[in-house]
Amino acid sequence: MFTEMIADRVKFIADVKVYPGEDEMIALAQGGLRVLTGEEEAQVYDN
Repeated sequence: MFTEMIADRVKFIADVKVYPGEDEMIALAQGGLRVLTGEEEAQVYDN
């Protein structure tokens, strides 16, 4: 697990606590798939 790799490298500094997240990468992938399959239209955000 990616978080374990990071924790192993920094745990000498302080205790590391990992909290469950919102699975952002899965949500991004699912959103991309919806655009690719035509279920959604991609949004364009101006700077």
